[in-house]
Amino acid sequence: MSKPEPPNRACRRRMPALLFALLAPFAHAQPSPSPLPLPDLDLVIAGEVLAVARQPDGGVVFGGNFSQVGGVARASIARLRPDGSLDPDWDPGANGPVQALAADATGAVYAGGAFSVIGGAPRARLARLTGTGAVDAGWQPVADGPVLALRLDGPQLYLGGAFASIDGQPRARLARVSVADGQPDPGFVADADGPVHALELGGGWLYAGGSFQSIDGFARAGLARIDGSGQVDAGWQADADGTVNGLALAAGWLHAGGSFATLSGVATVRLGRVDTATGQADGAWAPAPNGVVYALVANDGGLYVGGTFRSIAGASRAMLARVSLATPAAVDPGFSADGDARVWALAAVPGGGVVAGGLFARIAAQPRLGLARLDAAGTPQGPLVAVGSAGEVRALLPRAGGAMVVGGRFDQANGLARGNLLRLLADGSIDPDWAPETNDVVLALADGGGAVIAGGAFNRAGDVVRLNLARFLEDANGSLDPAWNPAPFGAVHALAPAPGGGLFVGGAFPAVGGVPRAGLARLDATGALDPGFDPGTDGVVDALLPDGGLLHVGGSFGVLAGQPRQNLGRLFAASGQIDPAWNPGADQRVLALARDGAGALYAGGLFDQAGGLARARVVRLVGPAGAGDPAWDAVLAGAAVRALRVDGGQALYAAGEIDSVAASPCACVLRLDTVSGAADPDWRPAVQGRVDVLGAGPLGGLAVGGAFTAIAGVPRRALAVFEGGDRIFADGFE
Repeated sequence: MSKPEPPNRACRRRMPALLFALLAPFAHAQPSPSPLPLPDLDLVIAGEVLAVARQPDGGVVFGGNFSQVGGVARASIARLRPDGSLDPDWDPGANGPVQALAADATGAVYAGGAFSVIGGAPRARLARLTGTGAVDAGWQPVADGPVLALRLDGPQLYLGGAFASIDGQPRARLARVSVADGQPDPGFVADADGPVHALELGGGWLYAGGSFQSIDGFARAGLARIDGSGQVDAGWQADADGTVNGLALAAGWLHAGGSFATLSGVATVRLGRVDTATGQADGAWAPAPNGVVYALVANDGGLYVGGTFRSIAGASRAMLARVSLATPAAVDPGFSADGDARVWALAAVPGGGVVAGGLFARIAAQPRLGLARLDAAGTPQGPLVAVGSAGEVRALLPRAGGAMVVGGRFDQANGLARGNLLRLLADGSIDPDWAPETNDVVLALADGGGAVIAGGAFNRAGDVVRLNLARFLEDANGSLDPAWNPAPFGAVHALAPAPGGGLFVGGAFPAVGGVPRAGLARLDATGALDPGFDPGTDGVVDALLPDGGLLHVGGSFGVLAGQPRQNLGRLFAASGQIDPAWNPGADQRVLALARDGAGALYAGGLFDQAGGLARARVVRLVGPAGAGDPAWDAVLAGAAVRALRVDGGQALYAAGEIDSVAASPCACVLRLDTVSGAADPDWRPAVQGRVDVLGAGPLGGLAVGGAFTAIAGVPRRALAVFEGGDRIFADGFE
């Protein structure tokens, strides 16, 4: 049924011609449009928590690489109150990673890392913060390299890291400073020849782990014991044949985790323990995790282990486990809290449980970005507080009825767990049920005939191995197609439809499913590789645009289908052979392609010359040879044009990292005339950030995706949609 005509529309159509003529000049005198109210997404990628420390009041301080906590700006360091909520008043902020933390009995916090400013004060990689989060003005030792480990011992603080001096005094990678004034202890010198990653104290000894081969002139590989005067224990030697990342004392043993295969000459892969008296390894206690161990802490009668493993002590445990201290080592069946990405840091919770920090988005099957407090059974405790950084949108795919699939890099969307993929309904809201996921970025999307095909730089889709390309059904929850598995051996950057329901795939791969295919391949509808299509490149394919029986290819290459082609070429789609006549060339990478109704091709990228003309970042190519159109010049400046889209009329949308147009400053999305290249002065919404993709929005609108925080002066994170059509006609003028 057609929509009823508004009562006033007919009379408007009978408006006198003179009045219409008077209004006509104002049809283009409109301000830059504002994005629609929806979608309005908060996309968050899991932050990287590298260090955790508990305070006496039960609060938790954590540091790492992140820019927000629970949607509130926090730069690399933050505090949770004892109830697990973000402390709104504790906000020192650091301008670089915080990699080590220690808290004293007063609640003061020592922070180490790779920062140069914290709490607004200059501090070279080391600082002391008061209980309120303020920088202690009287404590300012200077480390000339990253501080990776901290350990408090009464009036002294031990430091490990990759530094060569403290306060100008030679201290190679291991030092002790005064808690009172931060000065290096002149009585403690124990230089290491490689980075120190972990420190532990017990029985009057300091244990150091890392990737060194000697300390204080003694041959010590990865592990050493040192007395209070800086002397290496000559009778205690427990060499590791790889890096030691974590240390923990428990039940009379020193437990060590890392990337080694032996301790004290005994096979004990990545996790083992040595006698604190003799340094001899316990060969019977060998959990043998199948990935690197980064963190250890003893609690609840066992040893908590964090890292990148998926099995340990013969049991399935992903990234986090509790292992018994008895011999032989066994996984504690009472603790199960699998993570979906690495665990970097652990801190024991008095009374039971552990605080885990890392790069995960889920732990114990619950959304917990970067940080989780778990009880002794592995159940997440306290409110959900997402530690992360802003997500980004890299691919858009319109669907029936005004819906849209969004791909990119994110772990959470508006508080919902979403692994780099989500579907927006026609009203701009997130589909609450459709939730396929990949374990890394999605860079391209394509229609798969009742399914969505996603390409990117991932190796898992859900819990199933999928190399860089996966097909998700458009059923209620986005189930993975189990039979469709091409497996490109490298990142997929571009997808485009091929005849017969097939798919062109471009990217940075050398092979597909074990068959050589350099950067470009064609799949049939089942996902099988087409044996008759093998053009090959010597570089990377970033953009694909089919045009009838032709396929335009853009990227970073010098050879395409065996012929010299500089970053831009055209193939016969059926055979993969080069079009010998079409050779415009571009002097730098081509990232985007678009075609208008007149048959002209537009290319965007990083280039200064293309099609034989001086053309910065965008060019219009015409004719059988793909020559640059001399009458079309947008006169852009900036890092790159990353996205192009032609609308139904005489307009080309261009976006990316644009600084100016026609010498006028403009960090914006542009609408360019397809005849002259001139930018519409009234349609140029400013962007705070980067645009990576332009797509079709509902009702002929424009969807803009990327890594931005605002557009057209309106807060929008990573995605905005503008309505279609000329807005002056929206109320009935035609």
